[in-house]
Amino acid sequence: MLRFLVKLPFKIIAVPIWLLLAAINILLVFLVGLSATFCYLIAGISVVTEVLSIGFGISTAWTLKMTVITTVVFVLIPHIGIGITAVLEVVKCGLQDFILG
Repeated sequence: MLRFLVKLPFKIIAVPIWLLLAAINILLVFLVGLSATFCYLIAGISVVTEVLSIGFGISTAWTLKMTVITTVVFVLIPHIGIGITAVLEVVKCGLQDFILG
C-alpha cells in the first residue's frame, strides 16, 4: 500500500506527459510520411538528371559527386525522422507501462 501511495503522484504527473507524447508522435508520423514522399521525389529527380547528363556527355566528376551526396542526404532525411519517431514511441510505451503497471 505504501508503494502505491509513493508512486501515485508520479503516475498523475506522467499521464499528461504520456498524452502529449502520443499527440506529438501522431503528428510526427504524419509529417515524416509526407516529407518522405518529397525527399524521395527530389532524390529520384537528381539521379535521373545525372544519368541523363552522363549519357549526353555533359557531366563532370564534380557534378557526379554532388549528385551522389544530394541523393544520399535526401534519402537519409526520412530515415532520421523515422528513428526519432521510434525513440519517442519507446519513451511513450515506457511511460504507459509505468502508469498502468
